[in-house]
Amino acid sequence: MTKIPTQSLAATALISTLALVTDCAPPPPAPPPFPALTQNCTATDKPDIVVPPGKGVRILVGRRGNEPSLVSVGVRIDDKIKEDGRIYPPGPDASLYPYRFNNPMYFTPTDPPRRVTASMVWSASGALYDQPAVYTTVCLLINGATINFYATRRPEPNTIVDFEFYPERNPQVRKLRRKVPEETVPKVPEEPVPKVE
Repeated sequence: MTKIPTQSLAATALISTLALVTDCAPPPPAPPPFPALTQNCTATDKPDIVVPPGKGVRILVGRRGNEPSLVSVGVRIDDKIKEDGRIYPPGPDASLYPYRFNNPMYFTPTDPPRRVTASMVWSASGALYDQPAVYTTVCLLINGATINFYATRRPEPNTIVDFEFYPERNPQVRKLRRKVPEETVPKVPEEPVPKVE
């Protein structure tokens, strides 16, 4: 009968125990689901906002998450996106900050519908912005739309870009004051001034 060395038995027992422990360890928890979409929202990786004819658009940006983000705003012209500019939204807080246009003519009221868009990248450290959004939704509103960018799987978006449509201002009609001809104005007779002696 062949004797098995004690060291080999101990090694085999150790490997078997480790395999059992590994198999019995609970799997890591699943990441939380993405937020449920409401009726007026859709998930997309290419957010496009159609500005109705004759309306202009104002853009507001806010950051809710802790991860610093960089938002790029552009307009689609002849199936090409022309970037207007970028903004680092302050935060995290509940405020929305106005985006300042570099080319206002892209966002003023026009007869054909205008398509505007935004994208977001974020950074874990605030040094290198190279992480794209993991989830993006577009929510249509009565007088605008909102793009929600999610950096991680959380119920709240990391960055929000709000598009507010405004109607073209009607030119104000200035009422001209008619000048009354002098002959139509009745003249008041002058009273003689009494002489003081």
